Amino acid sequence: MSTGFSSSSSNKVFKNKTIDIYLFNQIINDAWLNNSFNSMENCPMDFSEQYICSVMEKSSVNDDFIVNWKAWKNNFITSFESFGCKIKE
Repeated sequence: MSTGFSSSSSNKVFKNKTIDIYLFNQIINDAWLNNSFNSMENCPMDFSEQYICSVMEKSSVNDDFIVNWKAWKNNFITSFESFGCKIKE
């Protein structure tokens, strides 16, 4: 089984930190709706962090949101690794 770690439908809290994942998903959905999101970028792997950051940079979120998203994503990956999942790069 595979999963993508760039987004999620839950607002999972890691180490007392969270991001507004609903805002994140709105940014991605709005970009897709406006034909400015490549849904096949880096396929069949997860979206590249650089690509997701470039999409967020074009939105109205500030740099802190992007930094927090990166930390959230890394914590999300770590949570899966903690019970034995192997993460493909």
